Amino acid sequence: MSARAGRAQTAAPTALVPFGLAAYRRLLVSRIKLAEEEVPAVQRAGEAASPATIAPPTGVELSSAAVVALQRSAGNQAVCRAICTSRATIARDKGFDDVAAAGGVSQTAAPVSIQLPTELSKGLEDAWKDSFPGGTSQEQIGLLVRKKDGSYAWKRSKTPGTSGSAMPNYGDLAADETLIAVAHTHPYDKSEGEHKNVSFSGIDLFRMVTTDERMAVVNAGETEFVAVKTTEWDTMVSGLDAVKKQALKDEMKKLWDDTFAKQTGKLPERVEPAVAAVCAKYHLLYYKGTVAGTLNRVVPKVIVTPAVKKAELDEGLQAVGAEEVPA
Repeated sequence: MSARAGRAQTAAPTALVPFGLAAYRRLLVSRIKLAEEEVPAVQRAGEAASPATIAPPTGVELSSAAVVALQRSAGNQAVCRAICTSRATIARDKGFDDVAAAGGVSQTAAPVSIQLPTELSKGLEDAWKDSFPGGTSQEQIGLLVRKKDGSYAWKRSKTPGTSGSAMPNYGDLAADETLIAVAHTHPYDKSEGEHKNVSFSGIDLFRMVTTDERMAVVNAGETEFVAVKTTEWDTMVSGLDAVKKQALKDEMKKLWDDTFAKQTGKLPERVEPAVAAVCAKYHLLYYKGTVAGTLNRVVPKVIVTPAVKKAELDEGLQAVGAEEVPA
């Protein structure tokens, strides 16, 4: 595994945007992009909606009067159907198994969220705790494998890395096991700025061109990051000889480096756009989220498109005095 971001140069991940009333309005007119916002949990509503059935997403500050007004408006049922349809559209997550499966998934069929298997998430948490021996950063690394019975197992390397790199323990893979992911920690000690939440380095991503595992995983203290090969990636890489694979690696590295160099702010804030740019251009899924929690898809971005017309949604918005949101 390679040197980490910012060792030679010197990121809390981009915060989720609070789902306030303004964001709720934008959702209703189908113009909200959820790349940096939480997917709302909206209850399904029948044709005869009641105050309980059109409860807005958790965290939305709508008054009871606004809810009642929505109910009574001519566009209320259309609004309810739009919200529920949107939720059904984006809730395509069949879980970690889908993206880890042999052959993978396409970018268009990829789940909007995943959660790491307990074996991996817990294993990485323990690895993070051991990433600062004597106060000095030391990467820990290991393999996630699928056993013959279909269960997952975490195989941590007995040989820790250095402050900026670690070598995967491929030799620990048994003949009857399938390699799913290589996972490692991204620790930064006091002399390095004590950063947390630093995503993939360029080499973490471009090395995937010549490795067998379908995904790379990083535990960065408070945040987990996952990059996953897609079927589009497989098509891109298939048939490339050694020279062309190296050229592809060089392209990916250059894009990561160039994007990183244009950023300002703390290390995590500079690394994040570089990772997203590489994943977007080279057909890698990119997920991130709280350790042991749900990881939301960053690349490709998630777009909500209700099944009803904008005019019907605007009618519901007018009932609560909401201005029309421009397209």
